[in-house]
Amino acid sequence: MNTTQSFSLLRQQAGLSIDKIAHITGYSQRAVYLFEKKEVMLRKMVFDQFTRIAKQLSCH
Repeated sequence: MNTTQSFSLLRQQAGLSIDKIAHITGYSQRAVYLFEKKEVMLRKMVFDQFTRIAKQLSCH
């Protein structure tokens, strides 16, 4: 599983929409959407931030 797939799966398991993760992180919906569609690669730091948030929210 690549990083895009793992982030997308974590986001879905946490019950987060693209809109919600964009709002939480301060990134645009378009940026999150493009990342999930593999049209844009996120820097590792940004990917780590998205992943951390999705993991934290999936535990609640």
